Amino acid sequence: MTYIKLGIDNGNYNTKSSERMLYASGFAQSDKSFITNDMQLFFDGAYYAVGGKRMSFQQDKTKEPDTFILSLPAIAHAMRLGGVQEADITLGVGLPIDIYGAQKGVFRDYFLRGEIAFEYEDMPYRCRIADCRVFAQGHAALCKHYGALRQCTTITLVDIGGYTVDILSLRDFKVDRGSCVSLRMGTIMLFNAIRGELQQANIILSDELIADAIRGRIQHADKERIISVAERHVQHYHLHVVYVPIVEKEIKWSKRCKDKALVGTIREVIRQVSHSKKWKSERITDEHGNVRLIPSYSLLQDRFFEHMKNAGYNDIERGERHSAEANLAVAEFKARQEQARAQELERNNDLAERQLNELNAELNVTAKTANTIHEIESMGSKTLFGKIELSPKEHSTLTALAKEGLTSRAQIFGLEHQLDELNRRFCQLKDSYHELYAGTREFFRAVKLAPQAVMDLFAQLFAREAQEREAEKQAQRDRKIERTKNRTGGRANGKEEETR
Repeated sequence: MTYIKLGIDNGNYNTKSSERMLYASGFAQSDKSFITNDMQLFFDGAYYAVGGKRMSFQQDKTKEPDTFILSLPAIAHAMRLGGVQEADITLGVGLPIDIYGAQKGVFRDYFLRGEIAFEYEDMPYRCRIADCRVFAQGHAALCKHYGALRQCTTITLVDIGGYTVDILSLRDFKVDRGSCVSLRMGTIMLFNAIRGELQQANIILSDELIADAIRGRIQHADKERIISVAERHVQHYHLHVVYVPIVEKEIKWSKRCKDKALVGTIREVIRQVSHSKKWKSERITDEHGNVRLIPSYSLLQDRFFEHMKNAGYNDIERGERHSAEANLAVAEFKARQEQARAQELERNNDLAERQLNELNAELNVTAKTANTIHEIESMGSKTLFGKIELSPKEHSTLTALAKEGLTSRAQIFGLEHQLDELNRRFCQLKDSYHELYAGTREFFRAVKLAPQAVMDLFAQLFAREAQEREAEKQAQRDRKIERTKNRTGGRANGKEEETR
């Protein structure tokens, strides 16, 4: 039996594995197979399309089978990489630090099961969860880098997840238990807060567009308003990272030491903050030939930026060099915040006023309709023989309403016919889409797995097609020239015969 060790992060936003698999923490369930087997799971008599709409937040994930179901694609992926379809699995999973002590036992039992049989992307798998080890989220990641971090006196870890932000501090690589806190301020909470406020203004955005708004890169008709809302909510989430240069200083025994043999030798090595005057600045010549001094801290920023890029943080940006921007004073910052808040309140007031006007208009229409119905019901009077008599005004009113009703009935019939036609067209387009997706599914999968290889293949095919097209054009030109020569030669022979 093959043994596999696998780490899974059962996040509320994404599910990740130590084998570099990542997908959204959600699924759609059906009793029938889905249109495509991509990320499709069959388990316990049901089909699951994994990676769809994210499930709601669960404080205790052992109450529902969702977390276990979402772990199966990661297990299948690890078995596929190992080239096996049967294996014993040792899982490593994590819990937020605030519930780690209370739930680690039941969370471990939640994953420990007997033999499990399931299918993933139409491939059968059989496994047994032989062992499950539960770790505190974030702390386990630090342990991996123990060799590089053990010399640090204090380490503060911030783990930003979907629903929680876990914070803990370590002193001499020992957890400071009093510093452990888990805040309900994850990215999902942030996105929901931004989405909820924008929906009040009838602005609907996906997670991807909200992420673009946070970065200030969104393209939208209400761009300024969206970015303003995003910035206001992000202010509660921003993080200041301070880079402090530390140097090691040798403290030597002085002449006052009683043991003269120790004088001048190293007594201890301490670590202290290094000031900028101790770091060498550089002079460079710019493109205009002017000599300019590069401050030492600017050079440190360059080194720190390159260090982070080399460590794999590719989405960070270095601050603008030689910028004169400075942090705002507290009073100025508060004044700007209050000004922005006043502008937002004014916009909300305008929105509320518009909604009130629309509601009043709807109420006026409803009241007018109710009055008309009441007038119709009260029209006419009974005669001695039980007949209803109408006044000329009542007769004309009923006649006008009857005509309007017949006209409206014809319009409703026409609109219903258009709706049926649109529904039929929609079904046709939906079927065409599914046919197109089925025909191009393998292509998109190939692009996802090896985009450069696919692009190279298409470049070769297009180049070959262009060569064949050019060769065909050249052959057509050659045939045309040949036909011209034949016709010219025929006319020349005819003239020779006439001359004879």
